Amino acid sequence: MGVDRRAEIVRAALALLDEKGFDAVSLRAVAGRLGVRLNTVSWHVKTKSGLHELMADAIIAEIPLG
Repeated sequence: MGVDRRAEIVRAALALLDEKGFDAVSLRAVAGRLGVRLNTVSWHVKTKSGLHELMADAIIAEIPLG
């Protein structure tokens, strides 16, 4: 469940990024979007910078290499 929840958090963060911009992406905003408590998001993604790293990894993973 941990990996699935983390992926769900990253998807929600990327949706916020797309809709409202970088400054709108926070652990609290992601929790609100998912309808969960802040500590649920914090358990899976410890910091805002950690969330940003996971988002960057997800974006880079979509870039074709060849």
